[in-house]
Amino acid sequence: MKIGIFITPEGYERPIIEACQEVTVQYELIDIFSHDWIEQFEQANCDGYIIRPPTKTRLWMNLFLSRILLIKDKIEGKCVPDLDSILYYESKIMMLDFYKIHQLPHVPSHTFLNIKEALQFAKETTSFPKMVKSDGGSGGLGVKKINSRLKLNYQIYKSFFTGNIFRGYHSFHDFPEYLKSFVRPLWMYSKTRRAYYPYSERSQGYIHIQELIDMKTEWRMIRIGKSYFGLRKAKGKNGLRSGSGSLGDWADPPKDLLNLVKEWTDKLNISIMSFDIFEDKEGNYLINEMQVCFGTISPSQMYIDGIPGRYVYVDGEWVFDEGEYCRFNCNLLRIELLTDILNVRKPVAAAN
Repeated sequence: MKIGIFITPEGYERPIIEACQEVTVQYELIDIFSHDWIEQFEQANCDGYIIRPPTKTRLWMNLFLSRILLIKDKIEGKCVPDLDSILYYESKIMMLDFYKIHQLPHVPSHTFLNIKEALQFAKETTSFPKMVKSDGGSGGLGVKKINSRLKLNYQIYKSFFTGNIFRGYHSFHDFPEYLKSFVRPLWMYSKTRRAYYPYSERSQGYIHIQELIDMKTEWRMIRIGKSYFGLRKAKGKNGLRSGSGSLGDWADPPKDLLNLVKEWTDKLNISIMSFDIFEDKEGNYLINEMQVCFGTISPSQMYIDGIPGRYVYVDGEWVFDEGEYCRFNCNLLRIELLTDILNVRKPVAAAN
């Protein structure tokens, strides 16, 4: 078996390479940002692929996804993660749509690209505080706690408009271009009956609002193939569990939560996913985020009584399997999963 590894400027391929070397699996590097990426892909002639989109800039991410989709027919069913699941990776807007379409329990949220709808929501809502989040922020970045209707209205106008004003204007010679960049979106805004303000690199053009949940705790639950992990997330100095910088509380995850994760992933035919799940004071579980690409800073994502390991589901029971399964950012398990997928795809020899 030869695995194709797509190179990006963010260097996510390094732990994948180390994992391949650890288990002596042949691999080929494909620089998807290179001018000759198509030739590299065709010459590599790999059996399967491990995919990790970049996230630092929207340009990089959009280019990566667009090029992956161009070769979809050549890699679909032969890659980890599957192509459908990366479409909502690092996008809270797409994640919310996914939850609703598949009727997954989730933290109540609202995405507005229409400023009139956003302002109407701000006028009618009665519960505060709320959380305003950027579409692609991770690790607690791009998160604001909004305590009043006035502040929510201010955040709406800021999200749609003020990011475009006064940025990029450094001298008198810049003024014509600055004026054009400001007037053109205003003209488009007028043409849409003052509902949509076109996106630019300087502003968002949307607002994503999430209700604040009275939480008992937050869990991170992971499935990679037959392996399941869980830990209780710790609060950081900023009061947030996301991006706290802490590994978390190595508590034995509840079996009913493990059952839910298995049920969701089986139903949706998802073989790899990390869930951040809120447990409210009534004991309900609500998905806050799903991330199909993730890494770890620990060789295990679960310790029970100080022992690293994973859960596997055997004959209707959860069985703890001791070991450090998350080394190399969980890429040993990704290789194992890809191997299983490719073995299933192997044609059965015709009978004599």
